[in-house]
Amino acid sequence: LYHPAAPHVSGGMVEAVRMSSGAGAPIKMAPKAGSGEVSAAIFPAAGVVLGAGSMFFTVLSHMAKGLQPPVPTISMTAFSPGTVAQFVFTGCLVVSAVFLFFTALLVRKAFDQKGFLAGVSFYAGLLSATGMAVTGVVPLQPDIMEILALPRHLRRMNMQSMVHSYAANVFFLAALLHVVVTTALLYFRRQGMWGATPADVKLLNSTISPRSMQLKVISCALSIMFIMSPLLLFMYPKIIGGSRVTMVALNQYGAVASLLTFFGTLTLDLLGTAILISPRSGKLKGE
Repeated sequence: LYHPAAPHVSGGMVEAVRMSSGAGAPIKMAPKAGSGEVSAAIFPAAGVVLGAGSMFFTVLSHMAKGLQPPVPTISMTAFSPGTVAQFVFTGCLVVSAVFLFFTALLVRKAFDQKGFLAGVSFYAGLLSATGMAVTGVVPLQPDIMEILALPRHLRRMNMQSMVHSYAANVFFLAALLHVVVTTALLYFRRQGMWGATPADVKLLNSTISPRSMQLKVISCALSIMFIMSPLLLFMYPKIIGGSRVTMVALNQYGAVASLLTFFGTLTLDLLGTAILISPRSGKLKGE
């Protein structure tokens, strides 16, 4: 039987159907995909893989070549025009942003999230994806390392670097807001609070495992710790080199890893829904 609370967006873009095996029975999830259909969990999974791949490839390539600084921020590894590192950095971040953009839409529809806080979570997710894409498309200026080597009062970042830096800040802050609000909504609504109906509680407990919820809470706490650190936001005009760069870089790695962990849990959650995607038609549907 079709679940009566299943959301639907007109125009054929999204048709998410949740199923029940009968009155009072647990919601049936994870249907078998038909020919050419895959789980909508592919969106957050691909976003996480590409985001992590971009960071690992560019940072490890930088370190393997013995370049300076020895422990760089991610952006310091991909600012040289025409290099493989910049191509990977830009390509992976832009495609990852597209996947995470649609992940925000899928999570809102899959778990039937409504209300002000659900809207905050949704639009923060879209804004963070936009910030990620701009960060990838607009790298730091080619002579950024020479600029940062100057005494602080002589440093002048050009418009390209300013756009990159502020886009990165938008990504981190909007992603943090998305993570915090989404985690709080799912946690409390699973407990029947914050206006959750019995159907909501049943749906959320059927699709979000206790382990997934625990990982969300942990990654949320770590995201707050790393992203709100004064080492991360608005960092480039303040970097003076040496150990300071290392601390900023390690803090940035922690922030990115925390966010990727959170989005990884959404992959597990969407695997438990009846949402499928047909790559040929581009439509999402429930079986």
